[in-house]
Amino acid sequence: LVSWAQFRGGLNGTSGNYDYFAEMAGSVSTLDGKIFPANEVYDSFAVVSTSGFDGIPVKYENQIVGVTDEDGYLLVPWATAYYTAKYEIDPLTLPANAAFSTTEQFASIHAGYGYLLEFPIELQIALSMTVVDENHLVLPLGTFGRSERGLVSQIVWDGF
Repeated sequence: LVSWAQFRGGLNGTSGNYDYFAEMAGSVSTLDGKIFPANEVYDSFAVVSTSGFDGIPVKYENQIVGVTDEDGYLLVPWATAYYTAKYEIDPLTLPANAAFSTTEQFASIHAGYGYLLEFPIELQIALSMTVVDENHLVLPLGTFGRSERGLVSQIVWDGF
């Protein structure tokens, strides 16, 4: 089943004298360097971006409308022009170490235009360690250290 276009075809006539026809109806939108085929784009459209994370459920006005593709995008082709609509992502399928500042945004889109809703998501690396000297003594609070790569950091919270 093709959900991004409608196809029709047929023939008309009598024996040996036929007329054939074929028709395709659909739309193609582009935003953020990506092409989005759709069955129909109404007044305006929105594209939700989740920083490359795929399979993230997206809601439009509290209704799930799809999941992001392998590049982290989802086209919402039926946005109503000039109406301030609510767009959400469901973060429950994100990895446990994913950091994001918001899960919902509101947008009002001009008629005939598209709008990119970016939901920035980053993976964090958490580290908890005890820093000791060559005698295995915990270094005092406020001590500065330098890694082999030259990164300078200060020890805080009693060696942690």
